[in-house]
Amino acid sequence: VVTEQATNLVNGASWTEDGNWVLARKRLQDISSIGIAELWMYHKDGGSGIQVIADKGELDSFSASADGKYIYYGASGPFSYERNPHGPVWSVMRYDRKTGEKREVSGGNGSAASPLLSPDGNSIAFVRRIGRQSTLWVHDLTSGAEHQLWDGLDRDQIEAFGTNYVYPGYDWMPDGKSLIVWAGGKINRIAV
Repeated sequence: VVTEQATNLVNGASWTEDGNWVLARKRLQDISSIGIAELWMYHKDGGSGIQVIADKGELDSFSASADGKYIYYGASGPFSYERNPHGPVWSVMRYDRKTGEKREVSGGNGSAASPLLSPDGNSIAFVRRIGRQSTLWVHDLTSGAEHQLWDGLDRDQIEAFGTNYVYPGYDWMPDGKSLIVWAGGKINRIAV
């Protein structure tokens, strides 16, 4: 057991590259019935954990860089029933583990949600809403260039609060040349 929480939902686990820590989202109650999410690190041998990010909003998927310097994650403000899914609801953020600095990597209209760091650490895959369609994109971390990879995703949850991620069910292949995506009732391989 890594952590035991009696009153908080902890989910969305992701290992740090060194295999010693687990990143996880902890849902806390606030003045709303939905609450907010924070990012915590739990040591593999147990303990009370270390709070990493507490922005009074929502967190989506997260990945630690191989060099241990950064954590990339999806972020949104506090949940509201008035969210416009075509506007800038979610952003991909980078957290510097040494300085605590946070900066936006991608965002804007249609959002940038459910980010996944590539195996080589050079790119981030994410989901963006274009009109009524959920689409898969990739962001080059060196140049900042972005391009759409695929428009065959199932409906995302950009306007929701992402308890089980804005878009679950996709990941990089180990070689970083393609992504495996659950959509349309089957497993799809999408070339990068």
